[in-house]
Amino acid sequence: GVAPFAGFWSKDAILGAVHDRAHHATGFAHHLYSGLYWVGMLTAGLTAFYTFRGFFLTFFGKEQIPPEAGHHAHEAPHVMTVPLLILAFLAVTIGWYFTWTGGVVDFLRHTPSLAYKTIADTTGTQPSSHGDVMLVSTAFALLGVALAAYLYLGSSAQATLMARLFRPLYWLSYRKFFLDEIYQKFIVWPLQGLAAVSDWFDRYVIDALANLVGAFPGAVGWLLRSLQNGMVQFYALAMILGLLVLIGTLALWPAG
Repeated sequence: GVAPFAGFWSKDAILGAVHDRAHHATGFAHHLYSGLYWVGMLTAGLTAFYTFRGFFLTFFGKEQIPPEAGHHAHEAPHVMTVPLLILAFLAVTIGWYFTWTGGVVDFLRHTPSLAYKTIADTTGTQPSSHGDVMLVSTAFALLGVALAAYLYLGSSAQATLMARLFRPLYWLSYRKFFLDEIYQKFIVWPLQGLAAVSDWFDRYVIDALANLVGAFPGAVGWLLRSLQNGMVQFYALAMILGLLVLIGTLALWPAG
């Protein structure tokens, strides 16, 4: 997020919009947007810090490639490096070009945007960058880069000392703010419980009802199975008995 790279302009647009809202708001809204503005600045510094921390640890210092994989490390072929060079060139130039020409804003102005309309109604102009915002955000980013260089470029003694001085914050960061544990307890475990209850309900309620419906025709067939014995004499006797029952019924309750 350092000028004139594309990451700076995307960050600067956000900070500039929040700065505008903080400048024109009053009361609680002013304090809210001012707080968000400085949180954004701090986040910009942290982003530069952990980005260059990874850069310094990867490309500086003692090589830590495992011996069994050492001979596999080599420069990428041109089919990979050439597209990366093109992307790097665009990352340097395209943010500056579209910001100062207003190409992106003019394009987005034709689409529905509550944020754009709100800022335009408040300020009377379209959202724009500000010199003080650019300077402060760049200073925060460079401060993050400098802090990463101080801690991780060369000896790791400074980083170890900082970890000891700020051990609670270091432990909180090292454990990733305990997001894995929170996710496990509040998301994974409840879903596992719901899955277990759903599995029980499916096995012992849904399947039981389906099996009961499927067993009913079999039970009826089992009851009637004894009547289908294949004996013609029995069938003739059943027909005569049925005929007698029909005649008796008509005799007791004549038609009409």
